[in-house]
Amino acid sequence: MTRWTINRMMKMGATIGVGTVPELKDGILAGAMPVICIAEDRLSCEPSVRLLLMSLHRHCGNQKIELFYPPADKTFRSWLEQFPAVNLNATPVPGAWGWNVKPQAILTLFARGYDDVLWIDSDILITRSFEKDFRGLPPTIMVLTEEALYGAHEDPNGLRARLWGLRVGRSLPFTANTAVLRATTIHINLLRRWISFLEDAEYREAQRKDWFERPAHLYGDQDVLTALLASEEYADVPVKFLRRGKNIIHFFGPCGYTVSERFYNVVYGMPPFIHSQVVKPWLKDDAGELTGWRQPFNSLYLQLSPYTISARKYRRRVSDAGWMNATSLLGKVLRVCGFYYPPLTGLPLAIAADIFSLTKRIFANKVPAMTADPRNGPPLTPRTTVQS
Repeated sequence: MTRWTINRMMKMGATIGVGTVPELKDGILAGAMPVICIAEDRLSCEPSVRLLLMSLHRHCGNQKIELFYPPADKTFRSWLEQFPAVNLNATPVPGAWGWNVKPQAILTLFARGYDDVLWIDSDILITRSFEKDFRGLPPTIMVLTEEALYGAHEDPNGLRARLWGLRVGRSLPFTANTAVLRATTIHINLLRRWISFLEDAEYREAQRKDWFERPAHLYGDQDVLTALLASEEYADVPVKFLRRGKNIIHFFGPCGYTVSERFYNVVYGMPPFIHSQVVKPWLKDDAGELTGWRQPFNSLYLQLSPYTISARKYRRRVSDAGWMNATSLLGKVLRVCGFYYPPLTGLPLAIAADIFSLTKRIFANKVPAMTADPRNGPPLTPRTTVQS
């Protein structure tokens, strides 16, 4: 069976409707692993790109990788030669802007003949093979991750879909996080629809504002995808969520790695993905994110980040590993007491953070009306129409 025949059957399946696929297509893709897609256009994030590639090579062998990295210079290209499975694309992803790049990159790879793509954010580190989570998946299934545990974790009653003016077809258990995203050619229509929403004038305008000023449905690209998947139009797209703590760590400040998640990892082992969400430890100036009265606590917690601790395995293979070192005596002590094992190094601070979070919930006021932004932004008015 040729690839042309497979793709032709795929197009036939797409005309039947989302989620309806010829059985032969399921059989063809059932035993395959998706090609990995990584895209980064910031030179300042090259350290994380290198770490991701090294960790992928260590745990996933010669898995095919398509890397979009326009800033690649001669030094980087020379370094990349040790990874023959990586194909460097030194030109920008067509149509991408800012972090709104995922559907464009995936569709670009589909156009090149790939049928199954696994997107991985460049600020992720791999700790073990994730083959069992993806091999054998039916092509109808889209894989996403559970959002980090903070104010935007929930999407109650299809909130984001309603704010976009869409008819709600289902309520997702939580907001979708697209740090890890698997899509196949089954999802082409959904990906194109996603792009059309990212090009919406209201969404583009919202991206110019500070994070705390944006309404829930315009916060970022993953909030738009959450709205679409909750809508009536795409409610029949099967979704598999990689669970927080079990399958991925979203290190999102004090609430990013809870006590229960740490104990789970001590018993069952580390999840394959560690996501350094928001604050990037390799950026010396990124500590500016940590301000206010909680700055000392957050600074110490960042020294004990599971991403940073896990990245130490590669410190002899990077040019600047200084950011992997603890900058305070207490940070050094907690690393040693935790045996440099991510679930244990930050455990004392995680206990304090969980107690603080529990206390806040107990004494919190009543939850605002559902038409309010769960990120505590301004009141929202659902849209009545959506440009496609």
